[in-house]
Amino acid sequence: MSSEAPAEVPVDVPVQDMKPPSRFEVEIEFVNSLSNINYFNYLIKNRNLLKDSSFLRYIQYLYVTYCCNIEFKKYIIYPNCLVFIKKLVDNIIIEDDQVKVSSIDKVLQEINDPKLFTEMYESFKYK
Repeated sequence: MSSEAPAEVPVDVPVQDMKPPSRFEVEIEFVNSLSNINYFNYLIKNRNLLKDSSFLRYIQYLYVTYCCNIEFKKYIIYPNCLVFIKKLVDNIIIEDDQVKVSSIDKVLQEINDPKLFTEMYESFKYK
């Protein structure tokens, strides 16, 4: 049993030398975070984001970019985020150049429906 130290000890990188995450890294992390139903509910209920046109446009952008694109879809770790984003996008309407959700209550009901979780489980079980 040898008690020798490793040949190279990793050196901490000074904060000023750290590279900020790329746009892709930030966006894919956010998309994956939407797989957490509690976080998703928090955003909807407590942050009033579904009343913000900019946020809804961003959700549409994320859906088209990451959920509909095979090249990016492979980076999704938690596939249930795709289901939740789709439920939200399906309820987004554009009226007079304004983007809004048809019914926030409907979105909450759909994403919190126990049948949805059963369907997701059955769908993902065999993949």
